[in-house]
Amino acid sequence: MFENTEPLNPPYKKLTSDFVSTSTFQSKNMLMVDPQALTLLCEQAMVDISHLLRPAHLQSLSNILKDPEASPNDKYVALEFLKNANIAAGMVLPGCQDTGTAIIMGKKGQQVWTGGDDAEALSRGVYNTYTSGNLRYSQVAPLDMYKEANTGTNLPAQIEIYSTKGDEYHFLFIAKGGGSANKSFLYQATKALLNEKKLMEFVHEKIQTIGTAACPPYHLAFVIGGTSAEMNTNIIYDYTDFVSTSTFQSKNMLMVDPQALTLLCEQAMVDISHLLRPAHLQSLSNILKASPNNNYVALEFLKNANLAAGMVLPDCQDTGTAIIMKCVHQNTISQDRQVSKCGQVEMMRRPCHEECTIQIQVGICDSHRPLGDNSEYHFLFIAKGGGSANKSFLYQATKALLNEKKLMEFVHEKIQTIGTAACPPYHLAFVIGGTSAEMNIKCVKLASTKYFDNLPTSGNEHGRAFRDVQLEQKIQEMSQQIGIGAQFGGKYFVHDVRVVRLPRHGASCPVGMGVSCSADRQALGKITSEGIFLEQLETDVQKYMPDVTSQSLSSDVVKINLNKPMSEILSDLSKHPVKTRLSLTGTLVVARDIAHAKLKERLDNGEGMPDYMLKYPVYYAGPAKTPEGYASGSFGPTTAGRMDSYVEEFQAVGGSMVMLAKGNRSKAVTKACKTHGGFYLGSIGGPAAVLAQNSIKKVEVLEYPELGMEAIWKIEVEDFPAFVVVDRWSIIGPAAALAQNNTKKVEVLEYPELGLEKDHI
Repeated sequence: MFENTEPLNPPYKKLTSDFVSTSTFQSKNMLMVDPQALTLLCEQAMVDISHLLRPAHLQSLSNILKDPEASPNDKYVALEFLKNANIAAGMVLPGCQDTGTAIIMGKKGQQVWTGGDDAEALSRGVYNTYTSGNLRYSQVAPLDMYKEANTGTNLPAQIEIYSTKGDEYHFLFIAKGGGSANKSFLYQATKALLNEKKLMEFVHEKIQTIGTAACPPYHLAFVIGGTSAEMNTNIIYDYTDFVSTSTFQSKNMLMVDPQALTLLCEQAMVDISHLLRPAHLQSLSNILKASPNNNYVALEFLKNANLAAGMVLPDCQDTGTAIIMKCVHQNTISQDRQVSKCGQVEMMRRPCHEECTIQIQVGICDSHRPLGDNSEYHFLFIAKGGGSANKSFLYQATKALLNEKKLMEFVHEKIQTIGTAACPPYHLAFVIGGTSAEMNIKCVKLASTKYFDNLPTSGNEHGRAFRDVQLEQKIQEMSQQIGIGAQFGGKYFVHDVRVVRLPRHGASCPVGMGVSCSADRQALGKITSEGIFLEQLETDVQKYMPDVTSQSLSSDVVKINLNKPMSEILSDLSKHPVKTRLSLTGTLVVARDIAHAKLKERLDNGEGMPDYMLKYPVYYAGPAKTPEGYASGSFGPTTAGRMDSYVEEFQAVGGSMVMLAKGNRSKAVTKACKTHGGFYLGSIGGPAAVLAQNSIKKVEVLEYPELGMEAIWKIEVEDFPAFVVVDRWSIIGPAAALAQNNTKKVEVLEYPELGLEKDHI
């Protein structure tokens, strides 16, 4: 993703020649770094950045004083900042009272040997600086979910160490104050944003929300896009294949051939695209005793898993972003491409976690796990689909949230915003606290994969991370009472909940929420001197599929002929209320994000809407590859909400009158359907393999073949399952589910003349 570029080359000052030497191993030059070098460097770095600024920053302030367009206030503030910098440069008073969270990023060459725990040595440098200087302690340790205590050392630090090639060790040291940390925001946007007009409007709106609390003038950054917002074992190959041992500096070394990494990763991505963990399948099986709608969804997921276990059709058509977390120990040598390592000192105990950076984002360390043999290589493989990735949220809260009443109200509000677009039942995760916003959201991803399941269940004064299992149970019970259920109302909105509590800066309280969807794709792996191992996922899905009687499923299924004229299809649908279960047969046009953008360009250019968008219902989807002998690859629905901004304009000219996808729609779609008489039909999000084998009989490209899966397709379907979700009168979703399942009585207290619009109910 990030191509190799020329390294940054600022002016450096030499601190010492001590603690550094050279050696050779396997005919390679090795840089030998005593851990004291790391402590010394970190200690001096934290002193310097607390008192001194870069020349370019000071020059920028100076330029304000010379700018004829600068206001008197601009000049006054700039001059005060320069006076402040001058005083701080005396190395007594720091430049800001909030001396921040210590964040350290390192790039460690493969031929650098430290012989110890790098993050521990760096942490010692942070400790020395903050405890000996006139700096503030800002880190707050959770003793339990609500009680906290200052750590008295400004630890934990956030330490991320990236492994790269070569024999040098490079660092970036940051002291991040709470004010600027609180101005980190994550927005989940869609393809519709990616035109200059929309993007500039978005930027204009968002920069005004930053305000002045973080002390402008700012260095402002936007990042658009990204690969995300991070046992039982089965031996794959004998240890003689690609794995050997050696010794260096009297230490046992595990020698890993790059082919071992390729082999392990290849098999892992195959397995997690087709197989699921037994616990996930058992959770689905347990649902089969619930309501008819919940039963139906759970049974379809189990059927889908059974088909996918045949290793031909993947579990979901969105086979996801490949995310690989790697934990390589000091005594492991490999020639793998650029990877990254990060540790959260004290918080997760020992640093060791690494993650590939080829189309992969940085991850959190696996440091809460015992290291055991130091010559092992551990992995977490994830295939993260766009639907669940879009349900990662970051909230900038405050200490005021940290009492049970406020926190439960917050959770109750936020889980209802997730909706059904990411294919519930979910594995839901909350992370409260963290040394930075980005660290919080990384932990959300890992918590949703059960990666933190062996964390302690209590905090301490040093700021260790822990799971709050009691709160997890309360949130799960809350989710069961909301009534959203497994996509179409009911109890099973989530399989389970994970809540991880982290330390935080005293002025910050990031809260992250995210999910792993019903395509719950992850597996652990490891390489040791005994061989290459991968977590054994479930291949026998049949045992999780007990007999389900017809009485336990909804028996009223209405057949809809999609080959009728559109006016007759609309008339047929109008006869049936919201929540009606449908069986669709006939022709569908398939179009998703890029296709909709191209259709809008046609309208904007006066070219009109293509006839096929007027004649046929539109299915929001994009297929996986078609296996030989199959009519279609896995071909489930994508998230409907990403197309919401197009519906009014398309329906106004007769297009998109019947839409088929997954998830909730906005009020704008409800209003458009009321105005133009349209319908939104919801299909079950998740069982893509079942649809490919049982319902989709023919697939052909209509337009834009160069777009690949984003092309416009024409497909023939038989008995394609769906539900009426939005019609011209009403909608079903979280609100409707609440109304039907939980609201028992409604009466007016005051102001009856104000009324209430029906589509808000």
